[in-house]
Formats: sequence, structure tokens, C-alpha cells
Amino acid sequence: MLNNRFFNDPVRQIAAAWTFGLSFLAYFIFIAQHLIGNHALRMPWLHPREQIGNGRWLGPIIGHLHYDADVPVFMPLISIIIGIAAVWLASRLWRTQNSISVNVIVFSFVMLFPTNLALFYYTFMTPIFFIPWVFAALAVLIVDRFSIWRIVVGAVCVLLMMASYQSALSVLGVLILTRLIITLMETPTDQSSALFKKEAQIIAAQGIAVILGGIAYIISLDITGAPTSQSLEFSSLQAFIDHVKTISVEAFRHLWITQPDILRPLKYALLGLLIAAILLSVWRARKTPVRALIILLLWPFVILATKAVFFVADPAGNLYEYRYNPGLGFLHAFSACIILKSLFRPGLGKMTAYVVFGVFLTTMMQADLVRQHVLQRGQTHDLAIANRVLMRIETLDEFDATKTYDLIRVGHYSRFRANLFRKEGRKIDRGGDGHMDYGEITDRWIDEDVFRLLGARIKFKHKTTDPQFSKKIKEVRESGILNERKPWPHESSVFIHNDRIIVYMQ
Repeated sequence: MLNNRFFNDPVRQIAAAWTFGLSFLAYFIFIAQHLIGNHALRMPWLHPREQIGNGRWLGPIIGHLHYDADVPVFMPLISIIIGIAAVWLASRLWRTQNSISVNVIVFSFVMLFPTNLALFYYTFMTPIFFIPWVFAALAVLIVDRFSIWRIVVGAVCVLLMMASYQSALSVLGVLILTRLIITLMETPTDQSSALFKKEAQIIAAQGIAVILGGIAYIISLDITGAPTSQSLEFSSLQAFIDHVKTISVEAFRHLWITQPDILRPLKYALLGLLIAAILLSVWRARKTPVRALIILLLWPFVILATKAVFFVADPAGNLYEYRYNPGLGFLHAFSACIILKSLFRPGLGKMTAYVVFGVFLTTMMQADLVRQHVLQRGQTHDLAIANRVLMRIETLDEFDATKTYDLIRVGHYSRFRANLFRKEGRKIDRGGDGHMDYGEITDRWIDEDVFRLLGARIKFKHKTTDPQFSKKIKEVRESGILNERKPWPHESSVFIHNDRIIVYMQ
């Protein structure tokens, strides 16, 4: 369990300090630009019941970390500390305590993994992504034997994990299975009989804790009034089987699919590391064929666990969105852990390993820093366009500052970031984050916030959100009023129709 000795660990303390420094550098631009933010032009305060609408009823409590303000300030730094705490717990499960270098690489692999940039992109909300990692790791660490009170505490951790951010279910699944793999690999062969009995009890206890935590979470949704619209419903057994097949296939395909923040060379290199880790883990258990077979059979389930949330719910997003797949970072960090612990010994081999993993970490940091620059350029670009659009609106002959208008933008801004990636034939298979890929300057789905904060003297109908925005855009497109007009920056692209200000983008 957790005690003073658990945290009085010089090896992990040094690794945590190194990882904090590397993470600070990797996400420096987001940290340094915290007063501007990158996911939106910031409102002063959160809108009511922030995140509860997504079933994350712990959201308002986590909101107190940032003073209930829609401004990031220290949130990226606090999130780095929380993330390192989660990896610290995971490293205990992976038995990395003997080597500073192994711990530094494992810690950094998780924290610098390029998909995490999407989490920092949400600036003030960033802790909500990392806090459930801690609950997931605690659940696995605490339920280390069949004990009623440990199962109950583990279930509470699962409940809090789901109430923070449900996609951390993939972290939980990966940690449960990787802990089992490392245990089967490293337990002496003469203890096999006792080992199998003990591990069967632990897996049963952890399974019960996960089920109880899940049931408690479903009950909590009714108590808190959170919606359950993301629950899966199947019309037949075949529909359920088809769903499981689809998610299973995509879990494996995600290992080589190219995305904006983790391009093909890095994807294939990480896939190579994973294959090497699988072979090494089986090889190390070769003296006990049953263990070797079990380890080999466990690996596909580890990969499936990276898509765990999609087996039980529909997060209303792309299967490849970064924030729904945090288990991938832990999967690849575990691969690095196995390779470093298994293959390399003092001497030239060890130094070669450090150089190879140093290249990996440098590449990840570069990916994080470059994409932050691109996002910042895109934000500046779109803000300039928004200013020009606002000026165009306020100089329209029919504009009346005393009237209240419903503003509708048809189409998107330039999608600066996505366009840069596609230039010169660069290929991206799938997007990684609906907002970040496009570099949207607002997260409220309407432009009133942007124009209001730019000093508009327009009376807008909506203050924060317009639940009918998609329907209205469709109405405008189907009405025919755009037929004789051309998109921005053409002079006909901004106009007033009845009580609506319409901005026609590409």
C-alpha cells in the first residue's frame, strides 16, 4: 500500500524531476502563453455545471483548481505534476525501481507522448484528463490481493476515474494487463503454482472492483442528473458482435495509422518497439512454456484495452481522437520498459539503448513544440480574419446597432493547421482532435464570443452557446440565399438577412 517508504524513493524522485523539466520544455509555448490560451478566447468564468453534461460530475470540483475561471494560468504545470504522479504509480506496477535511466525514459515516454498535446491544448481543462490516470493507477495498485476493503477502495477509484474523464478506462485496462505480464515475466520459475493461484485471485478482485465502480458510476449519473446519451444500445446480438469486431480491428489499426501529431516514421518506430517488447516478454518466460503462452495471449488484449471506452460507450467522437486514447502512451511506455529491462546490460548495448530512446524522446518533444507553434500561427491568422469580418459587419449599410442579431457562420475559418499538413503531398490518415486539427479559435461553437471579446458593438442573441447552430447552418444552406454569393473574402460573403448576420466562409 501507500506509505512514507512508497514515496521516499530517490530513483523515482530523480526521474520525476527530470520528467518535469522535459515536459516543461515540451509544452513550453502553451505554458508561456497561458494568458492567451489556445483552445479559445477565454471567458472570465466557467459556464454552469461545466463537464456535467458529459457525465463528468467531478468536473465542477476539479474546476476549483483553476478558481472556476475559464483561464489556464498554472493548469498545464499542475497537470504535468499530476501526470507524473500517475506514471510514478504505474512504474511501481512495472517494477522499474532499480534504474534511474529506465525510470526517466518510462516516465518521459508517457508524459511526452505526442498525443498528450491535445490534452494541454484544452489549457484550463487539462487537469481533468490527468486526474483519472491517477485514479486508474491507484485502483490497480490497491487491489493487489483478494480483500473486501481493497475491492471497495478500488471500486471507489474506478468511480472517481469515470466521473473525471471516462476515456481513462483505457489506462486502467492497460495497467491491469501489463502488471500481469511483468509479474509473469519476472517471478522465479519455481513459484509458478503459487503464482497462478495468487494472480487469479488478484485478477478476480480487480474485475469485481471495475464492475462495482462501473455500476456505482451509472447510478451516480442519475443522482447528479448527468445525461446518458453516450450509452450504447444494440438492436440485436449481431449488432453487438459487429460493434465489438469494429472496435477490435480499429484498436490494432491505430498502431500504424498516421495522425497529425504522430506521423508515420514515429508510428512505425513505436510499432517496432512494441513488436520487440512482445517477443522479449515471451522469450524471458521461455523456461515456463505455460507462462510464455499466457503472456503471448495477453498482449492482444492489452492492445484492445487502448480502446476500452469504445466497447462500453460512444464518446461522440472519432475512434482515433487523442483524448479518447490515453492508454496508447502507457502501452508504448511499457514496451520501452520491457526492452530496457530485458535486453540491455552495462556497456555498448546500454549506451546504444540510451541513444535510441533519446532520439525517440527528442522527436516527441520536437513534435509537441512544432505543433504548438503552428497552432499559435493559426490562432493569430484566424483572429485577424475575425477582426476583418467584424469590421465588415459593422460597416454594412443595413446594420442597426439597436437591433438584436442571430449570427450564423456557414463554413469554417481557414483550417490553417490542417492545410499546412496537407501541403506538398503530406499524407495524414486520420485526424487526432476535432478542435486542435483545425485550430479553431473558439470552443463555444458560435462566433458571438469571439466578436464580443474583440469589442463588437453588436447585440447578439446568444451569450455562450446555441444548441440549434447545426440546424440553422443547414437551413441557410438549403434556403438558396447563398446561391448568388461567394465565400470569404468576397464582398458578398457577409450580409444581413432578416434578424440574422450571416458569414459565408469556404
